Amino acid sequence: MRIFNRDYHQPKTFLPGTRRTRLPAETLQDFGRHMREVGITRLANVTGLDVIGIPVVQAIRPNSRSLSVSQGKGADIESAKASAMMEAVELWHAENIEIPCLHGSYNALRRRHNLVDLHRLPLVKGGRVRLEQQQSWLPGWDLLSGEEVWVPFEFVSMNTVGVTQAMMTFLGSSNGLASGNHLLEAIEHALCEVIERDAHALKCAQGTVDAPSAKVDLDTIDEPSLRELIDLCHAADMELAVMEMTSEVGVATFRAGLMEREERGQWNRLGAEWGCGTHLSPVVALSRAITEAAQARLTVIAASRDDNPPAVYAGSQSIWSAQAFRDSIFTAPGVQPFVPHSRYPETDTFEGDLEIILAALRAADVDQVVVVDLTKPDIGIPVVKVIVPEFESAPFVAGYVEGRRARAVRKGKS
Repeated sequence: MRIFNRDYHQPKTFLPGTRRTRLPAETLQDFGRHMREVGITRLANVTGLDVIGIPVVQAIRPNSRSLSVSQGKGADIESAKASAMMEAVELWHAENIEIPCLHGSYNALRRRHNLVDLHRLPLVKGGRVRLEQQQSWLPGWDLLSGEEVWVPFEFVSMNTVGVTQAMMTFLGSSNGLASGNHLLEAIEHALCEVIERDAHALKCAQGTVDAPSAKVDLDTIDEPSLRELIDLCHAADMELAVMEMTSEVGVATFRAGLMEREERGQWNRLGAEWGCGTHLSPVVALSRAITEAAQARLTVIAASRDDNPPAVYAGSQSIWSAQAFRDSIFTAPGVQPFVPHSRYPETDTFEGDLEIILAALRAADVDQVVVVDLTKPDIGIPVVKVIVPEFESAPFVAGYVEGRRARAVRKGKS
């Protein structure tokens, strides 16, 4: 695959619940040398704070310019450690961007440079595009057209020091920000996240009326790694609800929710916590969703995330534990069979997977997929930001407003 006029090729290692270039232990040993450099003071295993047992680890960065605590999860503790470390590493890269920029207004620069259409990027609440506004631009690469495209620095940067949403035009989030052992690995991970967040936003706009019809029958899942995760949840007296929410793109996407069984004492409830996952392999997608739901529970239990509003912690007061919600989502029977193979099968290389995902996006009328390479040569950990204009951002991020796609879904529902 050609990116920034260089050809890339990378085979995959097939691991339970994920696909990587190498084993998590090797990632930790290699990239772990840079933890102090990126401000990580420790990796904390918080798995034992909950009763489920799905490994969750935190990476602590006290001097962060955005979130000081990053979470990681996985099928085993080494995977969770690597996940947390890489999550913190990619945030640090986006907080400390050192790429040469262009500076000028959209109207002035578009005569000589290929710029992303600002009207197609997600706005923050109250934000308004100003084509004459002076701003900085970062170089990106359009994977569909094979040419350079410039994107607003503001949309990529995660440096929130001294920045408020009132000062911003676009919704700042880590959506599409990813790291990896190889550039192609990072791009695939980032692109899957962008597709996932868009699908999640569309489902939120659709509402919960049709949710029961999208619920997966867990008894139809026999894949060993998934059965192990499901059994851990059930052994911990958890209700596990899995919702199929694949968008028109066609790449497998699931949302998984965890909720204590009703007989558990009110004092010992968190309410419902959710996780999402997207991948060409439905097995990997669902594994990511379930482990992320477990991670979400531990994030609330540890009270460690800087940007969680008070409402997140209100679940223990039964705000999210209404009987109607329990009946309609968690105890309602699953009706969708789990299909371990999708219409877009994965390959044994990252470039092969990316070609398939890009073909699926083209079929869904997507005309631009931009990669910004944030990798620092002196560190050598591949980090990218992937942008798909018109796609929805994360609906749970403060300041999110529905874009064209979500508004169309909501309008069609009414």
